[in-house]
Amino acid sequence: MELSLRDIITVEPVIGLYMMALNLQTPVLQQVVWVKSCLSMFNQTFCGGLEKSDDVEIQNAVQSQASIWILANMISLTLPSIIITVFVGPWSDRVGRKVAMILPMLGGCLMSVNLIFQSWWIQLPWYLLLIGPFISGFCGGFATILLSVFSYLADVTSEEVRTKRMGIVDAVNTLGCTVGLLLGGVMADNVGYVPVFITCSVLQLVAILYIIFWLKNPTPVRQRTTSLLNVDPTEQKGACLQFFSLSNIKKVVQICTKKRPNNRRLHVNLTYLCLFLSALIQAGVAEVGLLFVKAEPLKWSESLYGYWQAAQNVIPSVTLLVVMPFLAKRLPDTALVIIGAVSFVAKFEVMAFSSTTWLMFCAAVAGAFQYLTLGALHGMISKLVDSNEQGATFSLMGVLECGSALFSSLIFNSLYAVTLTFFHGTCFLLMATMGFFIIVINVCQEWDQKPQWVSPSLQDSDDFDNRKTALIT
Repeated sequence: MELSLRDIITVEPVIGLYMMALNLQTPVLQQVVWVKSCLSMFNQTFCGGLEKSDDVEIQNAVQSQASIWILANMISLTLPSIIITVFVGPWSDRVGRKVAMILPMLGGCLMSVNLIFQSWWIQLPWYLLLIGPFISGFCGGFATILLSVFSYLADVTSEEVRTKRMGIVDAVNTLGCTVGLLLGGVMADNVGYVPVFITCSVLQLVAILYIIFWLKNPTPVRQRTTSLLNVDPTEQKGACLQFFSLSNIKKVVQICTKKRPNNRRLHVNLTYLCLFLSALIQAGVAEVGLLFVKAEPLKWSESLYGYWQAAQNVIPSVTLLVVMPFLAKRLPDTALVIIGAVSFVAKFEVMAFSSTTWLMFCAAVAGAFQYLTLGALHGMISKLVDSNEQGATFSLMGVLECGSALFSSLIFNSLYAVTLTFFHGTCFLLMATMGFFIIVINVCQEWDQKPQWVSPSLQDSDDFDNRKTALIT
């Protein structure tokens, strides 16, 4: 059957627009927090020239207060997001994925509107900034976008193409991040804060309209009790009441605890462990990367670090778009994870011992295949669970993604401070070790599952002799 354009282009623009808006907004939000921190201590005239001032003590005082406020913003966004995500996934298994996509877009749009007011009236108290993150968090945030996008793909794709499609989404995700980060600084310097936040709100409104008018309602994996976008009001009320049902939490927990044939419960848990380690590594680079390159012997400027960030994001994203469709047809998912993890290990080994700029950019090239890991893991986890568990499955994944940011900050910032004096590349050696564990886990999974992957028909057969003959031949 020939596919239409709406079957080929589905959730990729959703994740691209959301991540572009999020990363366009985040660094500029930090600048707004810095300005508000200064204004809470000094007048506007003094704060206007503080960045060029040589008074290190005052600058440190402002930065210290700004860092606390930035942490408060992150907690206000992350904790509600984790809680809501646990409920949204199983709920979307019943009511559909489109509403689960719209919720965080709406929350992000309202957060951008709040930031428009906060930037226009910069003298407003800083704690009013927390309104936006709270709203965005209680609408699901980044974690809910991830679960809804990947659950939608699990609904509309066959297992043969699912890993490839999820890999493409991961690549678009990273490209959206990169474009947002590059545009954010340029726009803030040239047109000010307010246009940046207006752009963010427009991007998310466009994404909402795209979801409503372009995305098809996927054929349900089983008969859903309702769909919020196409039911009468009484059914909508019933679906809304189901949102905070404790059965949603139970369903998420059962993803890791229920008995499954052929050691699949063990493989589910090992795959989640690999997802967590992979997310921890990614967050770790963001935590200590800038500190590492600004120290001796590299002593980079922030603009050079921005170029390196773009390189380390774009190179593996392009590789993923080009290589994943080819390899996904020829290799099992575990092999793709191993290839990506080897690339991870090589990248961080080079980074740990980098003393020159060219070595750091060589590390970015060494990591060209690193995103194969994430794309393949997303495909693996969706194939290990039942079709009516996709939302709950990716709910747990979203929680792990959010949790990794908090754990990463505790682990890598603390380790960097302790090891700075004798070897400040220690954090990257730890990341390489985590990549090695991902390799070992997936070698074991490949070894254990290989006989089961020969043919689905053989898996269901009760004839052991036929299965044995097929394996030998």
